[in-house]
Amino acid sequence: MNEQPHPLLIEVEAFLNAWVKPGQRVCVGLSGGVDSTVLLYLLHALSSKWRFTLSAIHVNHQLSPHASQWATWNERLCGPLGIALQVVKVKVQAGNSLESAAREARYAVYQECETDFVALAHNQDDQVETFGLRLLRGAGVRGLAAMSAVRAHQSVTILRPLLRVSRQRIERYARDFSIEWVEDESNTNTHYLRNFLRQAVLPLVAKRVPGYRQTIERAASHLSDASQFMDEVAEEDMAGALKGGALCVATLERLSRVRATNLLRFYLSSCDLPALDQSALDELLRQLLTAKEGAQLKVVLARHVLYRFRGALYVVVRSERQATDWQLDWQAETTLTVPALQGVLTMRASVGEGIDWQRLTGERVLIGGRRIGGGLRPDGARPRRALKQLFQELAIAPWLRERLPFLYCGDQLVWVPGLGIELAFQARPNEPSVVPQWQGEAVQVMPRQPRLHP
Repeated sequence: MNEQPHPLLIEVEAFLNAWVKPGQRVCVGLSGGVDSTVLLYLLHALSSKWRFTLSAIHVNHQLSPHASQWATWNERLCGPLGIALQVVKVKVQAGNSLESAAREARYAVYQECETDFVALAHNQDDQVETFGLRLLRGAGVRGLAAMSAVRAHQSVTILRPLLRVSRQRIERYARDFSIEWVEDESNTNTHYLRNFLRQAVLPLVAKRVPGYRQTIERAASHLSDASQFMDEVAEEDMAGALKGGALCVATLERLSRVRATNLLRFYLSSCDLPALDQSALDELLRQLLTAKEGAQLKVVLARHVLYRFRGALYVVVRSERQATDWQLDWQAETTLTVPALQGVLTMRASVGEGIDWQRLTGERVLIGGRRIGGGLRPDGARPRRALKQLFQELAIAPWLRERLPFLYCGDQLVWVPGLGIELAFQARPNEPSVVPQWQGEAVQVMPRQPRLHP
């Protein structure tokens, strides 16, 4: 008689059946602790039956003196199972929360994995602890929904097959099958709030409310439903509210404050920005709605900059290259790479259009940053004007103005992308010329539609 599969294996198999198809790739986020080790064994037992490719990745945060030993342990674990393991070292930039910084570094690694799914071993107890942490930190509906069993995280889908399984059941499975694991010594340090909840608070709760795990899980599920409803409302509000990937402020003005805040949160999330807390979100909405007509509001975040420009909100990747004193000699190349701006300048030979070739041969031709003062006269019907005025008239976005190359012949500004060519340098009919074309880096963040509701 065939032995019945273990109940935990049956549960994980049912979960995988809903998401993973034959031929797809699943990568386990492997720490070496009991949860991820058990998950690795469970998925290994199912991989041949369901015909998915199984691999593992271990992120070495370099925070523990035992970190290198854990990496070696995981290599020895995966080797006999024939599971390919990738070990990645990261440098955790500790801020207010070491746990959050380590998580951010870890998820950045997961995003780069060449896989269809990253399987993480978060369990029911982790869910309860996360709910408690976020409650104490004043999280909103989305935060209190805690973790989801399936979530699209940028370029990869996160799976949590053990999210409804208690830590006690996982440890029992490990003992039943003689599975060994390593312990992170930081798990006993109650300086960290998660460990304080796990070791001091929740055991007391369990004495009065033995079923607290299921109760909190149910509450988180209700909040997850509410969060999904809020997203669906935001999706409806965002339909028709985008202009070239930017969010029209007029749409926010027509909505109630609560609904406008919800749309703003959803838009920023769809641009893959870290979540703002409620006070920061409220302040951003206030500034967007009260800015004077024509105002160019600018809000700097860690890695992005938000602009209100011509009645819309744009999300732009923050540039670290703001220096204007760089320059390159142009020596008649047809293509010139500009590292300072991460772009390419093309000079196409022509006749009677673009820049007069003869005018460029008398002096040194430079490609450089914007110089103080000066102006440009690209139109013979109008006088020379300041660059700022031209940028405004031609609706050149403020975040692009410092990311443009300026072409000089001697001390004379000849050409600026989007603004045109100085009148005296414009090619005459039937005369040799060059036509400059600039291809810069894409800096505006375009919103995406989520593949899965959280």
